[in-house]
Amino acid sequence: MSAGEGPSNDETSASTGSRQLYVEFELRSVPSLDCPLEEFEDEVTSTSQQFTGETCHTDTTVERADDGKDPQPEVVHTRTDIQDDCHCPVFLDFDCIPEIIATDDDRIVVRTYLSNRELLTELVEDLKAVTETLSLRRLMRVEAAEEGATETTTLDLSTLTELEQETAMRAVGAGYYQRPREISLSELAAEMECSESTLSRRLSAVESKLALGAFGDARDRT
Repeated sequence: MSAGEGPSNDETSASTGSRQLYVEFELRSVPSLDCPLEEFEDEVTSTSQQFTGETCHTDTTVERADDGKDPQPEVVHTRTDIQDDCHCPVFLDFDCIPEIIATDDDRIVVRTYLSNRELLTELVEDLKAVTETLSLRRLMRVEAAEEGATETTTLDLSTLTELEQETAMRAVGAGYYQRPREISLSELAAEMECSESTLSRRLSAVESKLALGAFGDARDRT
């Protein structure tokens, strides 16, 4: 490029893409990883995170009470080298921004946005490789999340086979377990290119493993 010549549109254009799904994960890092976010003994009220090169910076607001006084907010800054077993870079590999929204009992709740359900399956597989436990807490369309929907369905993905995992995520993401239901069994079966009886058996296996009240009356498949 000659002097004084501006960059082309291709060189200056940003990569953009719509996000269709809102996702929340609950996870615990592998034991070998020293993640500072899992080590707070005080109540965590908020966390902000930024990546610079191979370094992870966090500002965590905790409520600390000393000598019987009322808890006072304190912001704790941490600076940690990103390791191979860190879960945050996995999100970045999928062009997702991980946002930590809660920490509790050595677990972290992370939310992010995805462009489609196919990416969700791949993201889950990569996260399972760097986490000790991984649960899908919430999966909904972005517009539902923006409207303030609060219903949570927790899926302990470690208990499911790959096929059951895909079936569960597709069912939750399509609104099959919402009340009122957003998709029928026949419609979901058509989307997944299988018969209603096959899908019903898969869902029964999922519901049996996952337990129970998470899906409301799971036997009602009208």
